[in-house]
Amino acid sequence: MTFWLRSMFLQIDVRWCLPSSSEDIKFAGFEQFAVILFFLLVGIFFYRKIHSVNPSITQSPNRIDLLQNHYVKKLVNWRYFSFSIRLLPAILFVFVLITGIYGRKYTSLAAGFTWLFWWTILIFFVAFFGKIFCAVCPWDFFANLFEFGWLHKLKKKTLSLNLKFPKSLANVYPAMAFFIILTWLELGFDITRNSYLTAILGFIMVGAAILFALIYEKRVFCRYICLVGRISGLYAQISPIELRKKDDDVCRTCKTKECITGTDTTTPCPTFEKPFKLSQNTYCTLCTECIRSCQKDNLTLKARPLGIDLASIKNSRKDEAILAYVILILTFFHGITMTKIWYDWMAQITQIFHLDHIGSFTILMLLLLTFSFFFLKGVGMLVSNYTCSKKAETHLVYAFIPITLGYHLGHNSMHLFVETAYLVPVINDPMGYGWNLFGLSQYMPKPFINPDVLRYLQLTVVSIGFYYSVKVLGQRVQQISTQVRSKTILFYTYFALLLAFGILAIWFIYQPMIMKSTGL
Repeated sequence: MTFWLRSMFLQIDVRWCLPSSSEDIKFAGFEQFAVILFFLLVGIFFYRKIHSVNPSITQSPNRIDLLQNHYVKKLVNWRYFSFSIRLLPAILFVFVLITGIYGRKYTSLAAGFTWLFWWTILIFFVAFFGKIFCAVCPWDFFANLFEFGWLHKLKKKTLSLNLKFPKSLANVYPAMAFFIILTWLELGFDITRNSYLTAILGFIMVGAAILFALIYEKRVFCRYICLVGRISGLYAQISPIELRKKDDDVCRTCKTKECITGTDTTTPCPTFEKPFKLSQNTYCTLCTECIRSCQKDNLTLKARPLGIDLASIKNSRKDEAILAYVILILTFFHGITMTKIWYDWMAQITQIFHLDHIGSFTILMLLLLTFSFFFLKGVGMLVSNYTCSKKAETHLVYAFIPITLGYHLGHNSMHLFVETAYLVPVINDPMGYGWNLFGLSQYMPKPFINPDVLRYLQLTVVSIGFYYSVKVLGQRVQQISTQVRSKTILFYTYFALLLAFGILAIWFIYQPMIMKSTGL
């Protein structure tokens, strides 16, 4: 069947992931048209809904208690549960650091494992399991060891100074700045192919986690500094897993509140949350300390419908709204830096300003990020003022989160199902010294799935993300205004922005991409 895609994937001796254009896919135009038509139909559906249904955002009763099983519940309540689920990731983390420091810079395991596997699969775990990485975080594992000692936590023996964190920094801006800097390092300095620099970055992360744990109270690193926690925090509002109370009355009559004070063998909520008041996943790390602390057995893990946290505007915050803009822009920025057009722009900047690679990259990154942010922020503020809805822009930026996650999943699907095959040779020779530990020295990397299946998977997750974005937009518009004119303007404006990003995501899917695995 000649219409099937051929030569789509990265070859050993080239830099580009084919096809060279959407013309190489026989039904590309039809596929793109079908997805865009779906986008428009979704917009029509939810536009009609905001004018026909009264806003009533209530917590869906459709929940499944995941700790109903006796053995699962007993496991989670085990004193050493948190330690045990973090031990293996911590050992793996140390091993990866060793390969980066003592192995060959460009052929050892650290870079490939970190950027092709962990950084790729992280988004899938967040989408399906919420803050699961935080639950098994090796950085916090070592922070706990330094603060509390071996095996378990005894709050009376903490080695932390327990200082208060500065109020001016008690927001997501430090993590946001860290995310921007990491993106600059990752893409500008080509750190994704450098195992030594990757290992140094790993040491910085674990060192920062330990340092903040020993100086400040609780886990300010997790709450305010860690970019992984803050990115996954916004995405986790969509995920189908939550930690919540079982019965309102039990919490209301509880006098001791061990979930926020801790016990002799458990700590208070490390991210300053009040578990009995939790209404969103953003800052819960799923450490399950509160579940073990609660003497009334009134906290549990639940499965729920997708996107519940995003339905209400009550949890909207200005700093989170700005972070949502940054994640949206940087996620799509990652995509464009892997296309040929980016390298054409880089060449033009270099020629005009006579700069080296880092200088040209920095200028172009600043231009794109600054323009995109102020454009989106300006449109939001303009439409908010026009409709006399002062906080509309802050509330409605949350509608970008599902489409951002949808594109992020689609983009990472390419890395996961195509590029992780390139990890086999470095697993076989983790130090890059020419070892043949598993007899796979002659292994030739191949994609794990058919390229057409991959493309349909990417289009599907982008479409699902778009659907939930428009759904969230409709829910929030209903809560912001009751006037038909205001609702129409707000909905049309943000739907147009969502549609633009949806079409951009489709365009990326059909573009040739330079891959992270080049050079492995």
